[in-house]
Amino acid sequence: MDGVVLQSEWLKEAFNELDWSSTDVSFLLSPDAPFFRLTTAGTMGSCQVDCGKDSPVFELFECRQTQCNKYGRRPSARSATLLVTERARDDD
Repeated sequence: MDGVVLQSEWLKEAFNELDWSSTDVSFLLSPDAPFFRLTTAGTMGSCQVDCGKDSPVFELFECRQTQCNKYGRRPSARSATLLVTERARDDD
């Protein structure tokens, strides 16, 4: 089972650093660096926020294979947080 539990305050700050004028957002979870990455991309370029697996923001980090989920609409930080939470629950 792969899963991540992280501090919501860090996730909120990470979303604030992304370029929300972009056309899509991606969530990457990997057993290798960068481990956890949020990326926005659009016509003006891309922006990303990385977090290492040993970071204190993680309460749990378990990943055996790389997963990347891309969403074509730019969700709000609250919506994206719910997507991450629901994805973790779906994998149980």
